[in-house]
Amino acid sequence: MDDQDIVEKLARIDERARSNTHRLDKLEPVVDELHNMGKAMVEMSAEMKHQKETLDRIDGKIEQIGGKVEQIEKEPAARWNNMTRTIFTTIVSTVAGALATGLVVLLAQYIH
Repeated sequence: MDDQDIVEKLARIDERARSNTHRLDKLEPVVDELHNMGKAMVEMSAEMKHQKETLDRIDGKIEQIGGKVEQIEKEPAARWNNMTRTIFTTIVSTVAGALATGLVVLLAQYIH
């Protein structure tokens, strides 16, 4: 290898080094952006975990409220059932009492 070959080879190496430096300079902002995106993803993941925990707590409270609402909704029906049962019992008792009184009066008339 003579001096001319060495000079040409050094020129190509120098040109390639400049080209690589230029390419690296272009990639640095991309790498920085990827790094920032990675940080943002970690933060978003933590926030999503927090939101899921909050939603789970809210869901549990909604279930509790739903049970209470069901009880409140059933209360008028239970009152109506109790009232109709009381009315029916009162009517049947009154009729039975009147029949019993009538029988006692009839028996009393036959006895005298």
